[in-house]
Amino acid sequence: MDNYFGKPGATTLHETIESYIAGQMVQESGVSSGNSNSEGSVYEAAHDEASGIAPQSGSVFDDFYDASGNPSEGSIPNGGQGSIKVKEGDRKAKTIWSYP
Repeated sequence: MDNYFGKPGATTLHETIESYIAGQMVQESGVSSGNSNSEGSVYEAAHDEASGIAPQSGSVFDDFYDASGNPSEGSIPNGGQGSIKVKEGDRKAKTIWSYP
């Protein structure tokens, strides 16, 4: 992702800062956050704060499908498949993760 956008290390720095901020938030509250889909998750707040300090190198989009080939938003259902890609302007999209 960073190589695609020409910003080596940007996303690693973002993710490191984001996890540090999330850790501070849960230590202060005394309550575990759970994943980004969990009620009460600190993910969005930590992500937003980290983005102001060290933005990711660019944006990603998902391309997920269920077992019947129907589009699925946000997750891959049982038996489904999908990928996460990066794209900028007219450049060809690049797959950075796929399943299965």
